[in-house]
Amino acid sequence: MDSSGKILLWRLSIIFAALFVAGKIVSVNTADFYMHEARRGDESAVDKALWWDEAQPRALTLKGLRSIREDDPRSAEAELQRAVSGNPADARPQLYLAEMRMRRGELGLADQMIELAHRLMPVHPAVQRRIAYYWLERQRLDLAVLHFSRALYGESAYGEELFPLLLAMLEDESAHGAVQPLALAPPQWWETFVRYAMENAGDLNSL
Repeated sequence: MDSSGKILLWRLSIIFAALFVAGKIVSVNTADFYMHEARRGDESAVDKALWWDEAQPRALTLKGLRSIREDDPRSAEAELQRAVSGNPADARPQLYLAEMRMRRGELGLADQMIELAHRLMPVHPAVQRRIAYYWLERQRLDLAVLHFSRALYGESAYGEELFPLLLAMLEDESAHGAVQPLALAPPQWWETFVRYAMENAGDLNSL
């Protein structure tokens, strides 16, 4: 091949590479747009996002959650595993997989995955709240209270949901000890909780 032919091939390769990159950028940006719509409540946007970018981690996570709701654990497992592979720093698909493991009785593995989810997002309020409910279901009230406290530290609005639960623990003699350490080293939300408890406790002697 003469030099002019080589130059032509080189230019064509540059053009095709540029077109590929441009197409990839369009796909990713369009998928991100549909994920914005999904976060606003449009469930159909999840499938649209995955049509544009089949490896979009957050879309795979949401699709995995939908598969869980539809009682399709095999699909949920595959989708959530792909989400983990696509974004290992996001604790949420890891957390949902841990919950699935727990319900299958794989408690040791589930606990390890929950610990990993905590290490990945130790100050994310929604993640900490969900981890707390995991430990509550595992009947580890001490760990549940610890993560409820972290969730409240990051998002005070959770008080409307969690204060009644914490008050119920205080009023339950068998659970009282799990909440008591918070009174000894009060977190920033504790004073608000005490006011709530004073107004709503059935028995003030339990406080």
